[in-house]
Amino acid sequence: TVKAMYKNVSSVWALVVFRKQFLDTNSTNRLIMRINTASGNERFSLASNYSPVNKFYNGYRRLDSHGWNNNTHDALLDTDWVIAVSLLDFESGKGYIYLNGTKQEFNLGSTGDIENTIPNKPISIGNHCNGTLSEGFAGDLVTLISGNTLLSENEIHKLTGWAAHKYNLTRLLPVNHLYKEMVPLIN
Repeated sequence: TVKAMYKNVSSVWALVVFRKQFLDTNSTNRLIMRINTASGNERFSLASNYSPVNKFYNGYRRLDSHGWNNNTHDALLDTDWVIAVSLLDFESGKGYIYLNGTKQEFNLGSTGDIENTIPNKPISIGNHCNGTLSEGFAGDLVTLISGNTLLSENEIHKLTGWAAHKYNLTRLLPVNHLYKEMVPLIN
């Protein structure tokens, strides 16, 4: 099942293409996606707002017994489209967030495989699985693709380039992005 793809693996990633409906004025958690642990805590999540306000973050918990950790990209979000790729590599202890092709690296502080447990609830998209409306995503989400393999830098550039060309968002990519002018070939 889809829920089982996030157990007993050493990496997780997600590509999301979204835009916020409005700018937030406080640290409301605007969840884009959430995957739980077997005990009901968050395993992996992406959000368009938390603390600090109007910034993209990924959150994670490698083992059910671990505390919650998150990484926030420095770029300030507005109401324009965003192409975001989040990659957590627990084997190397590194995490990455790419916003519109701009990479930021983080130390995860924990290495090894993700715990071999299946989430106790379905994957949530746009809100908490408990339906907490105050923490729902407010905006448009056109793509969400996720996986459990380690992506290379080139694969991440290809995903970002693919999304930029598919949704006519190449203007968001840096001038030197490999796929700003050319559509990537994906095999």
